[in-house]
Amino acid sequence: MTFGRLLAQHKLVMRQDLFMYGVDFYKPQFSIIRPEITLVRRLRQAEFCRSLSQSNLMFAPLYYLARFRYQNLCNKYGATLPLGVFGPGLTLAHVGTVTINADARVGRNCRLHPGVTIGAVGNRAPLIGDDVFIGPNAVVVGGIEVGSRSHIGPCSVVSNDVGPDEIVVPVPAVIKARARPTWQERQGGSRPKG
Repeated sequence: MTFGRLLAQHKLVMRQDLFMYGVDFYKPQFSIIRPEITLVRRLRQAEFCRSLSQSNLMFAPLYYLARFRYQNLCNKYGATLPLGVFGPGLTLAHVGTVTINADARVGRNCRLHPGVTIGAVGNRAPLIGDDVFIGPNAVVVGGIEVGSRSHIGPCSVVSNDVGPDEIVVPVPAVIKARARPTWQERQGGSRPKG
């Protein structure tokens, strides 16, 4: 692919990412006030530089520099976001621990919250469609497919296929009897008055 086509594709992806955040263009102050946008921007820069270096080895130092800057930001925020996994329009709700397997594939306009894990079982990783919402602390594992426009609720563990337009919610909390006596029962009486 020529440099011009790679650059045009890169700009299109960056524009789609910013659109999903509701902003028109990147501002330098985002590195402080909107670090999630900066993280996605650095991801896209590293992907672009990797594509350049694959087409011409002259750009390899540029790729290593972009990869170094991106990896430092990932380490700072505890994110593991491999290159080449996400389609355009990726949004991170907040910076935080997000762990994605390098073999996973995530479609366009996906929204991830902190604590999300998308992992492989054996050599098989999930394939996630377009416009998917993945809530905080959700886990998606195995060689499964998550259909487009699906919502995976907070704290859900998904190990089976999810069809398009489906909503996955975790099992609600179950209240059980107290496992141990209260302090009043241990004292042998009721709560003191006054």
